[in-house]
Amino acid sequence: MEIDRWVGPYRVRAFPWIEKNLIYFNVRCYAPGQSLEKPPVLDQTVYITNDAAGHRLVFEFTHTLAAYVEELSHRMNIERSKGANTWKDNSENRIIISAESIPPDLLAAKPRHKQFRQRDKSHNEPER
Repeated sequence: MEIDRWVGPYRVRAFPWIEKNLIYFNVRCYAPGQSLEKPPVLDQTVYITNDAAGHRLVFEFTHTLAAYVEELSHRMNIERSKGANTWKDNSENRIIISAESIPPDLLAAKPRHKQFRQRDKSHNEPER
């Protein structure tokens, strides 16, 4: 499964990573009114563990995860300004998140899915 769409204010891309045990999850956020031709305000990539909990996190709680990644990015920037770098996996310089590391209150609510139904145009168009 892959994701490449807008989720709320975030442009999200997710797909199984080359290493079978990870899911690539990229979040981009643009300023209101900003051109998409310009670099995003936020461009953060994390890797989610590729297990049942990770799949549920990525594909059912996409917006929650994107907001969490944005929050993580802000925390990382604050820590970097203080000289700390605790969020990166030192061996490969990437952020790996497991579903267990997400605060439980974020995942307590059931995900809200919007059902997009294709409308039958014959009912919506006036007869000519």
